[in-house]
Amino acid sequence: GGGGGGPMPTWAIILIVVIVVIAIICICISVSSEDEGVSVEKTEGGGFSRTLSYSGTIPCYLCLCKVSNSAWDSGEHRKKCAYTNQRELLSFTQPYESFCPNCHEKLSLWPAKGNPFYCDQCPFDPRSVLKRSTGQNRLNCFLCD
Repeated sequence: GGGGGGPMPTWAIILIVVIVVIAIICICISVSSEDEGVSVEKTEGGGFSRTLSYSGTIPCYLCLCKVSNSAWDSGEHRKKCAYTNQRELLSFTQPYESFCPNCHEKLSLWPAKGNPFYCDQCPFDPRSVLKRSTGQNRLNCFLCD
């Protein structure tokens, strides 16, 4: 008659379990983002707080590299990038008497370079529309952006 008869050998069961575990690990690694992290911080009361953070990327409009949101928001990337590209930054004109609300430095006229941007000072409706820098339509303080 048919069938192999008898129970499955132990080595075959172990092999199947190992393959399934490896497959699950690979799936988990591929699904999780490399910028995703869990941090544990000590709170004022002596307890601990666990946070899960998801950080995407943002394109730097000076060096044109992808930068993690946390490095951008902290200013870490902009400081390093401004230093590395200081010659280019200093070449941007400052034709208007318009100043950064944070550092009070004169705003630079950004060249026709970089990814589209959202205008912070535009009337309400156009704020949500991405614009391309034309070399005439973007005043910027790179370090404070």
